[in-house]
Amino acid sequence: YEPCGRHSARAGSIAAFGRPVNTIYQLDRANVVVSLDADFLCSGMPGSVRYARDYSNRRRAAAVNASATPPRLYVAEGTPSITGGMAEHRFRMRTSEVDAFAAALAQALNVGVNSTGTPSEAVTAVAKDLNANRGSSLVIPGEYQPARVHAIAHAINQALGNVGKTLIYTDPVEVSPVDEVASIGELVKDINRGAVDTLLMLGGNPAYDAPADLNFLETLKKVRLRAHVGVYSNETAAWCHWHVPEAHYLESWSD
Repeated sequence: YEPCGRHSARAGSIAAFGRPVNTIYQLDRANVVVSLDADFLCSGMPGSVRYARDYSNRRRAAAVNASATPPRLYVAEGTPSITGGMAEHRFRMRTSEVDAFAAALAQALNVGVNSTGTPSEAVTAVAKDLNANRGSSLVIPGEYQPARVHAIAHAINQALGNVGKTLIYTDPVEVSPVDEVASIGELVKDINRGAVDTLLMLGGNPAYDAPADLNFLETLKKVRLRAHVGVYSNETAAWCHWHVPEAHYLESWSD
């Protein structure tokens, strides 16, 4: 269980495709990039080092070659970021308002997404630029935006013909991709109905960071034998019968 895992990205791809997928962006091929609260040039998502390299190479090439097209970056975000600082156009808003911005953008592009009201002049301008760069544009959702924003981004990229050109989809990198929040909820239900006799926790600290409505710590106390393997003797370890010290990965050499 990872409290800050890619829950929204996974749920958004399931909403769009019926199954989880892994998205890889090819920023060296994009003329126009729209970030929906995605700090893809820093630490906002997996692959950010590669993305920063590809994007900077594209900008550098345009700086030394007058015939090269410099990429244009639009960013909608609630917190200042490295990516926002590099944008030609940054739209400041509450993080919770990015959903409405994404829906309005989809509406302006005639992508079938429920949206109320008329798109603003800014959204219309972004949509016009995306339309003019079909197959060479990108819409990137932020990792911690709701699943709906991820699904909208998938729909827009599909409608613009970007799939296979500026982004590709692969199988998930996880062996068994599941909704981790739902999964730990199922564990709590199993413990409460007496189906768990022994519980082994490999790393993590669910007694501290599991969703509050699960009341995980009180539920954990019902398990007859509890063991925790981890680098730290944390809150979860304190309520286990056994805590097995785990070697730090920089000290274990993968042994």
